[in-house]
Order: sequence, then C-alpha cells, then structure tokens
Amino acid sequence: MFFHKVRDLLGLLRAPSGPAAAPMLRPVIDEAARAWPFQEAWVDLSPRGPGVFFLYCMGRLIYIGVATSGSGLREELASHLRGVYGVGTRKATAFTWEPAAQPLALHRAYLEAHRARYGGRLPRCNESELSAR
Repeated sequence: MFFHKVRDLLGLLRAPSGPAAAPMLRPVIDEAARAWPFQEAWVDLSPRGPGVFFLYCMGRLIYIGVATSGSGLREELASHLRGVYGVGTRKATAFTWEPAAQPLALHRAYLEAHRARYGGRLPRCNESELSAR
C-alpha cells in the first residue's frame, strides 16, 4: 500500500496523457491504499505546480479541484485544509493529485467524466460550490 503512494508521489504510475487520453476517475477509493491523509504534513509533500486534485471523505469523492499556475497544488490543498473554501472540503479525510501542464482542461475532463458516469451530477462539494455562485 505505501509503495503505491510513493510511486504516485514520484510520478511512476502516471495515467496516459495527451488529448486522446481519458481521465482515470476514481469516485470511490480505498484511502489507506491509494490516497494521502488530508493532514498538513501530507499536504506539504504535494507539488507546488499546477494540476488537479481530488478530495475524499471516508473513501468517497467529494470534490474535484484545480490549481492553476497562479496557485499550485500545495497551496490549494492547504487552503482547503484550513477551511478557506468552507467546511465541506475541510471535512475531507484523504486526497490525491495529478500534476498537469493544462490543469483547466484536465479539470473540465474530470468533471465531465463524473457527470457522464453519474447522470449529470458532480461531487457534492462541487455541486454546492456551483449553487453558491
């Protein structure tokens, strides 16, 4: 289990990239095997660059987030951990991330993959974020 996390952290288990690659959406995970605990020490190990991140609560995907070049993955995850974006994402228990050169396009692809799989619905914190606008 730990070795899967370390390989993910080092980028040795990457999903195929490029326009033809479909996003590998994981709506339910085994947190102990595939995700990092949503705690400051683990967030601090996240990359500073742009990408997409996933927040889970008790193994269920609750939020798909994006970090652009203005704010890296580490900064965005730390903001959610501190509750800057509300209590919904603060309640996450685990997270994963995927570095991306074009994070907005990848973020949209993951959101669309989730919508396609779940009848147009988004993860619950993404839904509440949209309804708050």
